[in-house]
Amino acid sequence: MSMVDLDPPRFQPPRPIAGDDGSRRTVLYGEYTVFSVFQPVFSVSHRRAIGYHASLRARDDADRQVPSHEVFTQAARRGDLLELGRLAESLHLGNFFSFDSDDEWLFLSLHPAALMDTSYGDALLASLKNIGLPPQRVVLEVPEQAGGETTRFAEIIDSLRKSGFLIALDGFGVKHSNIDRVWHLRPDIVTLDRCILQQASEHSHIERVLPGLVSLLHESGQLVLMGGLSTERDALIALECNVDFVQGAYFAGPSVEAVKPQAAQGVLDALSAASRERVAARERTQSARLAPYVGALET
Repeated sequence: MSMVDLDPPRFQPPRPIAGDDGSRRTVLYGEYTVFSVFQPVFSVSHRRAIGYHASLRARDDADRQVPSHEVFTQAARRGDLLELGRLAESLHLGNFFSFDSDDEWLFLSLHPAALMDTSYGDALLASLKNIGLPPQRVVLEVPEQAGGETTRFAEIIDSLRKSGFLIALDGFGVKHSNIDRVWHLRPDIVTLDRCILQQASEHSHIERVLPGLVSLLHESGQLVLMGGLSTERDALIALECNVDFVQGAYFAGPSVEAVKPQAAQGVLDALSAASRERVAARERTQSARLAPYVGALET
């Protein structure tokens, strides 16, 4: 179906333009205002926010929330997707920089098509230079299934790493994931896919295997992030797997504002205490189960 079929005669489609909402940057596209929200990522060992994952939200002229993918679907139909995407990335950078933070990371999700664009890294470096944000504070999230096994894709990732960016392999554990992918791309961070957490919540044997998977990733040189944590049980599974970073509504949801660095300290302390009790309870249960056999061997 063409634009002629979808739009009335003489219709002039809107162009995405930069805007602002007080001190925050926005992108205006027709009746929509697109803006950044940031969800903190917390370090388990340091008990503090170490970064923010940027994502998009949108509202219409009546100030109603609309799914951001609807805006981008419209932009794709009208040939504005690349322009809108670049403006959206720019507003993430500007809004994150306004947090006036010295050391947190900015997590940016990358579309595979952007990664395969040879000019992408240079353009992003130029944007960072304009606002004074070093690339060492930007984590580029690469979809686990992106790029296939092509040598060119690995070379692009390596080039971005050499430019100073941190690389996160996002969605590890979904479908046909394998450890070879990690060894080939050598990311700094591996983000476990939400499906792993869901399966661990439903099946105790998978929950028991997870610490081994995290340990393998650690041995390979990666830090491990588990996101999508919405309940205490989710968070306890993450802590008992010995992941490095946690993220999810249980700790803090997406917001236009930064959180205090120690916002989740009390929650993490309470989880650690609950985890120790869970481990101790399992050990007591195991000892009770084995007691008859131990007694029989001693007689």
